[in-house]
Amino acid sequence: MIKVADFHRGDVVVFKDPGNWLGNETSGTSNPVRQVAEFLGVAPSSATDHLVKRVVGMPGDHVACCTAQGQITVNGQPLDEASYLYSVNGVSVHPSDLSFDVVVPAGHIFVLGDHRNDSRDSPLPPV
Repeated sequence: MIKVADFHRGDVVVFKDPGNWLGNETSGTSNPVRQVAEFLGVAPSSATDHLVKRVVGMPGDHVACCTAQGQITVNGQPLDEASYLYSVNGVSVHPSDLSFDVVVPAGHIFVLGDHRNDSRDSPLPPV
């Protein structure tokens, strides 16, 4: 979960890794010329410490996974993710490999990647 700005459910957000979700996968280029160019702002950053996620839950939302049909619910309503959830050979990946049942705290949002089988998402509070 990250702090809320002016987001809405379904928005795609890009943000710096807030809590080491990526682990040690945040290295950029080792090329010294490229590092200087990035520092000077004449080349885009090669660092991989930013995440691209979709807003699934807003403050106060009850987000849970998964229904018998394999869907995430938000406030008891199944979330239709067919238009953006990554698919393999025309079959959408499972919305989550973990079961969860959380209420999004005030001042935060709950985010998930569209490519769930290769994604680091909102950390879940201990059960």
